[in-house]
Amino acid sequence: MAPADPLHPLDDEALSRYMLRDSADMGRVLRSLVETKALISGSLMPGDLSCPTALLAVGDDGTLVLDASRQDALNRRIATCTQLVCDTRLDAVQIRFRLSTPLPMLHEGRQAFVASWPEALLRLQRRDLYRVVPPLDAGVTLHPGHGDTPAASSDDGLRVLDLSGGGLAVAMDDGEDPRFAPGRTLDRCLLQLPDATPIPVAVTVAHRFCEQTGPRVRWRAGCRFVALAPAAQRRILQSIFQIERQRNARLRRAV
Repeated sequence: MAPADPLHPLDDEALSRYMLRDSADMGRVLRSLVETKALISGSLMPGDLSCPTALLAVGDDGTLVLDASRQDALNRRIATCTQLVCDTRLDAVQIRFRLSTPLPMLHEGRQAFVASWPEALLRLQRRDLYRVVPPLDAGVTLHPGHGDTPAASSDDGLRVLDLSGGGLAVAMDDGEDPRFAPGRTLDRCLLQLPDATPIPVAVTVAHRFCEQTGPRVRWRAGCRFVALAPAAQRRILQSIFQIERQRNARLRRAV
């Protein structure tokens, strides 16, 4: 398999417990994608060009058949790519896998592509979305917009207390901040990740509560991402696993 693209964290050790590598386990998931006619968001490598597709058939000979695009130009790009990273959902569970070198073919009289089964398949349930607490020096902040005014990364941001692929929690200076009333959606925010360009995100406030330790009072708001783009989620997951790797490396050095 070609080296992993950093925007598609499928080979990271932090994800190992979510990986399926047994052919029987992967076959059950892949065939379910065919049965449910699940829409797959594909990313062509190199280039990270997006293309929608679907699984048409899963063969016992270790091959998969993918639907082709209606755009001939996009089909030509698929035919020349070295990898196709597939992202979809099955019963609200995120599924991601990488296929190598899809080849054009005809399937039941229609244009399609054939590829070998993936070497591994990521099955990441929402309750298992990996969550980290960014260290203070990581500089992970959320910059909310103000009404119709978009956020600016130059504004003071709110410290992100924990982060996952599904949402985040932020520290609040004012427990009565009307922007973070439960149920409210902030659709023009920027998420600042370590050493990266800020990502536009929208969040819905799930809850707001107070933590008190002795005389110290701290407010926090838990938020869910809304309609998060696959590219944005990949960048968030990459940062999560990078933070976790750095934390594990520090712990190993301390032992």
